Amino acid sequence: MRCCAAVFSLVFVLVGTDACSVAKSTTPTCAAGFCLADNLPSESDVRAVFGGSGEDLGRLGTRFCYQSESPNRKIYVAFVEKDLGEGRRLVSIRASSTNFCKHLSSPEEIARYSTREGVGVGDSERKVVAVYGPPTMVISPPPLGVVEEFFGSSKNAPVVERIAHYGSSDPADPLTATFYYASGEVVGIEISADE
Repeated sequence: MRCCAAVFSLVFVLVGTDACSVAKSTTPTCAAGFCLADNLPSESDVRAVFGGSGEDLGRLGTRFCYQSESPNRKIYVAFVEKDLGEGRRLVSIRASSTNFCKHLSSPEEIARYSTREGVGVGDSERKVVAVYGPPTMVISPPPLGVVEEFFGSSKNAPVVERIAHYGSSDPADPLTATFYYASGEVVGIEISADE
């Protein structure tokens, strides 16, 4: 998913602006102990840390899903990998307060499900902006299809009021981060190096 991906292109046409060039911000590149900025981790890297088995998503790749509980919440994390020609590589990390997977493994440590800078599901929108700056684009309210794609279906999804997107204005740089907000709180995070 690029900053100006097809899903978001309709928004630009409707509002008549290129939000990707409006604000400078820092794009998160790491979550759950993995970074997508330079050398993409392999399938064996994810399995070595978290174990578990993958769910085949067809042309979209393979998804490895995990659940972790703390006294205050459950967190669900999915790693998506694809064959990029040099073997299977991690291309997306998703974290949510809502389960979007069929099969889950349960590793112990919930703290690993935040970004490298310490932003995680349940944090405030204010904290995200304090850490990363203003997003490159905000969609409010988000299209239902975008929310359903992230959470798996509308019946599983929280009422997402706003999506904040961070990414480069350089079309050659596919690295993006997307935060999903409900009631001013992060309910979903995706860091992606996938086109």
